[in-house]
Amino acid sequence: MALAVAELLASLDDEDCDVRCAAIKALAQGAAHGDPSAVKLLADRAKDPDEDVREAVFKGLLTVASKGDEVALSSALLALSDADAHVRCAAIACLGAIALPGDRAAADGIALCVGRDEDEQVREAGVETLVSMSAQDRCSEQVDAAGTVVGAVVQLLQGGSASCCREGLQALAQIAIRGDKTALAAAIAKLDDSDLEVAAAAAQAVGTLAEVRDTEAAALLCNCLEARSSTDSEGAEGLQSQLLLALAEVAVQGDARCLRLIRTNLSHDSRTVRSSALSAFGACIPNGSEELETSGFLDLLANAKDSDHCVTALRALTVLGRALNGSCSRNNIASCVRKHLTDEDEEVRQAACEAISYLAARGDVASLAALVERLSNDPDGDVRASSAEGIGRIAPAGEKEAADLLRQVLRQDDDSDARCAAARSLAAISSVDDRDDSMTLKALAGSLEDEDGSVRDASVQSLVEIARVRPQAAPQVSQLLELKLGHQKPEVRCSAVVGVARIVEAGHPCRAPVIIAASLEDVEEDVRDEAVVALASIIKHCSGERATALVADLFNAVASRCKQGSHATRAAALQAICKMMPEERTESFDELVGRLLLDGFEESEMLQAAELGAAELVIGLGSKKRPRKQFLQACLSGLECSRRTGRKAALAAVAALWPAGSIDACAVIRERLPKASNGEVLRAYLEGLVFAAPVLDGSDGHHDEARNELCRAFDAVAARLSDDDSRVRSACIGAFKKLVSKLPAPNGKDGDSSKLLQASALESVMPQLQSDSPAVQGSAADAVAVIAVPGDPTAEAALLGLLNNRDSNLPGQGYHSTAEDEQDVHWSALRALRVVGSKGSSAVVLAALKFASDTDEQVRIAAIQLLGDVAAPGDDAVKSCLEGLLSGGGEEAREATWALLKLFPDWGQDGKQKKKKE
Repeated sequence: MALAVAELLASLDDEDCDVRCAAIKALAQGAAHGDPSAVKLLADRAKDPDEDVREAVFKGLLTVASKGDEVALSSALLALSDADAHVRCAAIACLGAIALPGDRAAADGIALCVGRDEDEQVREAGVETLVSMSAQDRCSEQVDAAGTVVGAVVQLLQGGSASCCREGLQALAQIAIRGDKTALAAAIAKLDDSDLEVAAAAAQAVGTLAEVRDTEAAALLCNCLEARSSTDSEGAEGLQSQLLLALAEVAVQGDARCLRLIRTNLSHDSRTVRSSALSAFGACIPNGSEELETSGFLDLLANAKDSDHCVTALRALTVLGRALNGSCSRNNIASCVRKHLTDEDEEVRQAACEAISYLAARGDVASLAALVERLSNDPDGDVRASSAEGIGRIAPAGEKEAADLLRQVLRQDDDSDARCAAARSLAAISSVDDRDDSMTLKALAGSLEDEDGSVRDASVQSLVEIARVRPQAAPQVSQLLELKLGHQKPEVRCSAVVGVARIVEAGHPCRAPVIIAASLEDVEEDVRDEAVVALASIIKHCSGERATALVADLFNAVASRCKQGSHATRAAALQAICKMMPEERTESFDELVGRLLLDGFEESEMLQAAELGAAELVIGLGSKKRPRKQFLQACLSGLECSRRTGRKAALAAVAALWPAGSIDACAVIRERLPKASNGEVLRAYLEGLVFAAPVLDGSDGHHDEARNELCRAFDAVAARLSDDDSRVRSACIGAFKKLVSKLPAPNGKDGDSSKLLQASALESVMPQLQSDSPAVQGSAADAVAVIAVPGDPTAEAALLGLLNNRDSNLPGQGYHSTAEDEQDVHWSALRALRVVGSKGSSAVVLAALKFASDTDEQVRIAAIQLLGDVAAPGDDAVKSCLEGLLSGGGEEAREATWALLKLFPDWGQDGKQKKKKE
């Protein structure tokens, strides 16, 4: 609902709640951050009878109030008990935004909402805000602030209701960091709570907060497990489950007491508890144990009440099998498991297959026969997949029956998981027999045509693994993969590219790398992309004597495709060759890549590839070696290419090649600046120079070198301010603005150098205020606002002179300015005076009063804002001018209202009284 801003203050008390709400939002939008009068106006409406208005108040205070504002904090704290949940949420967010680190009152208030508020949305907002406040407290330099939020939540747990404690414990687990002794002690104290949900929340918090292998916390959890084991009331299962999960987080591996309690709970009636016990068992059982008590787990299996209990026992035996050392009698346990392979329940059969695969020793004939039977005949795909995995673990290498069956499954099974498992197991039992090995390799190569991507991936991995373990098989593997590079299906070609790359990376000589380069010509983008990645990976893993020849062959193959073929092929080849850059290379090699990049910048279809390729140079080289200057020179040459889009791509490449603040890059660009004759190229160089110029922050060991280079950059920009092209002069002024931002604070380290450079920049920019180009004048005015020190009398006088000269509309040297040009200059000068103008300066006030009646609205608004910033309070002429602008409405009237409130504090009260009388 639109409001006349002239009536803003009166509208805050309007009878219509929508009007009041709109007025609140307008007030918050127009107020300056930290404005105390605006904060008070908002806070005074915090008890409005309408909940939407109250919510708008706290959303407004969040943006207007400064950190630690007492008025806003008090209002927000009171609103935590508001009757409306949305208002409480807004108040919580406001407190989180404006409370100072260590503000215990704010933390306590929000903690109470977390523990006691009946609305879930409010509780969630409270936890989210407390997490944010806690992070701020830990980063604060105030020593006492670090534990403020944790302390508030801990206090909430003392004497609170069950729901309050439960919410508080859940919040504590998110807010505190692991190892926080205060938070951990509070959580441990609630483990014995009579309310089981509270105790469960405490167990969860202990698991989150206690250090890993905290023996004291683990002992307390065990005590609680023992004490609560006979509890059968509602909530007992949840507590037992949380205690076990917490134990998994903190217990020491191999702790006998923990393992005993876990084993007991593996037979619990609750499936949830048994699942948690399994998780704890996996975390607590030590790996590689010589001897473990296994009879208890076999009893667990023998005494299983139903299928669910049987599955739990079998999965526990699987965990046990993974941990047992080979010296233990695992085959005896496996024999007890085999009878469950024929169970009518498919989950039991699958769990039995998994258990046997880890318990039976390789070569266990009985267990292998049982798994082969399941793989051949079981109707369930998951069972067949587990059987196939198990065969790969226990069948001896070259076992003919098993290999035949796995190859059959790989070709014919309708379940993709079973086919994946068969592919992996074939690699595990690969034979040294030439015939069997050839059959396996052909079966795996054939599976590259499988419709399922996971099967293709598993087959590639198995082929590579066979070539790695048995180098004599590598030539055949390579040959089979090469054949697939020409397959009609693109997904098969992608898989073949991946496989060939892995073979080469493993060190097996073949002609496949050059064949991969041919895949850059593929009609499918996915295949070309896979080839790019594969070629880069080959170079990365290439080493030894063969590396030099291989790298040369690859680069020749790829570089030739950068110069011929379709745009798609050339783009892929360019990106590939940039990805492939080795750390050790010749300068001629650098020059080749530089020329290829430059060619790419000249073609619209190649621009993206050239930009991405240049970026890959840094990614590929990492931090070990910086790219040579040839790359930078090539990209800088790209700044001179005929296409504007090419120059943009080249600039992006410069940014990718060299980190911001690079002294070397700055020097190379600076050296080119005086030689550039084309205006657009020169502007591109200026943009690159600003990016590359070093920042004087004293953070590295090259501070003097950086300072000297930055000084030279300032001089180079100043030298181009005499350019005939007004757009170049504007670009130089803009460069000065950005270069000044790289200077340290005048009162900091190297402050003297900073002052000298800033003064030099201002001296260079000020004459441009008298330029014959309005665009240059506007840029200069904007730059003065950034470069000049606030209150600088010389800068103030120059800006006032600009306003007077432009207002007289004197013709420039061969340049005819339009009304819009004049208004842009006025707007820039007025905005600059807000920063530079002296408080109470009569000359500035007179100029602002003059332009407050300008024909252009934006100029009038800038003049009003200038009056609000510079005019002295009590100036009747200013008051009269601003009040005269209220009737216009819109942004202009709103700015006039704020200026009046700022300069005449009682004006708002007068306005409200007048409105009431009307």
